[in-house]
Amino acid sequence: MEHAIFFASSEPKDLYCLRPLENAVKSRLGRIMLIDVFDYRETEIRELVFSRCPIVVCASLIARDMVALFRNGEPFVSVGIEHGFSPFKSYTFGEHFLRHDIYFAPSSLWADRLSRLYSPPLGKIVVGGYPRAHEMDELLRRSASQRFDTLDVRYWRGVPRSRRKLVIFSWGVNPEELSSLPDSSEIVYLLHPADERLFSGSSFKLASLVVSSPELTALLLANAGLILGDFSSLTFEAVYFGLAPFFFICRNLYLSDCDMTEEFFRRGSSKFANIPHTDHQIDPGAILDFDSFLALLGRKSDDLSDLRVRPLQLPNGFLPPSEFNSRSFIAEGILALAKKAGEPGDYAEDQARRSRIDAIMVLADGYRKILKRKPDGPGISHYLPKLTSRELTINERVAKFNAALANSPESQQKNGAHACGLERGTSHK
Repeated sequence: MEHAIFFASSEPKDLYCLRPLENAVKSRLGRIMLIDVFDYRETEIRELVFSRCPIVVCASLIARDMVALFRNGEPFVSVGIEHGFSPFKSYTFGEHFLRHDIYFAPSSLWADRLSRLYSPPLGKIVVGGYPRAHEMDELLRRSASQRFDTLDVRYWRGVPRSRRKLVIFSWGVNPEELSSLPDSSEIVYLLHPADERLFSGSSFKLASLVVSSPELTALLLANAGLILGDFSSLTFEAVYFGLAPFFFICRNLYLSDCDMTEEFFRRGSSKFANIPHTDHQIDPGAILDFDSFLALLGRKSDDLSDLRVRPLQLPNGFLPPSEFNSRSFIAEGILALAKKAGEPGDYAEDQARRSRIDAIMVLADGYRKILKRKPDGPGISHYLPKLTSRELTINERVAKFNAALANSPESQQKNGAHACGLERGTSHK
């Protein structure tokens, strides 16, 4: 029997890394499944729980950790890839990457840094390229040839292409600072999905404020005349595709340090614009400060020849390698793992695994009905052990879980004091 191979996602942008790999592997192996670890069906969870030694490809660490929780200690082979390659944040050099059995780093700089920091076993960290780049490349090609009438009316409102400005933000934007930026029909401000809450409260009358998605981002990138970007991976993807963005670092635009040191933002510091745990620094002379950022946003001429700051340039090894097809490379690696992995097959039907599947589905159903959303990582980590505990009967466990959700502050806010009627019909155990 063939190994079951799961492509596990925790958010929509993971899919743009996983789908090209899924398609590349599917032609060679039959048991392929794409699973969202926060939005799943019983058939998917059943496959995941009952498969013996499955191979799980994850585009985020949270997806890997949720799979481990669902499997409850039973083995699986974890393959890690990335949906972004901006290397500044502390998350990007953490020891957590070693929780994967094999990790395909997006660039040589990324892999070398992890190897130097943690001395992992040979073959644990491999430069695997960036499968998302292939999806974005295809989106950009389509976007460049697509009629822009709808977006032209909705976003840049008839502004000539040479005057269109796109500003890319990573997560953590300060709403007050954002609202004080220039309000012009020439400008589109592109937000990280984590800051979607800012979208509904926009005070701009002329400028457009939008939340990024791969399709929309590709359209905007392909049709912008001038791109300004912060330390978001989207900025560096623009460099990868030869779009020449201007790079800005302005601490006041963000609520927090965005998982970086304060020195990263401080001009004059030896760590300003430094890639942590490397000898690389973005040239400070090529980085817009706040005043020059504002001046470029307000610039009326599309002639940039007199600018003292040049478009972003990156050190060797920063970008994913382009000399090979990372989809094929990683797919071959997955297939090789399947040959080396333990004996494939399925576990026998038993009550413990059946009960675990039931508990996972109860948890998902409770979140959907009571909190009107998908569960999240902390919620699953907190409630799943309680729902699988044998200290109470299954009915008592379910009742206690439902009551806990119904009485949570989130439920009270969404549903009022008698959320779903559960307080009246269910007692705490």
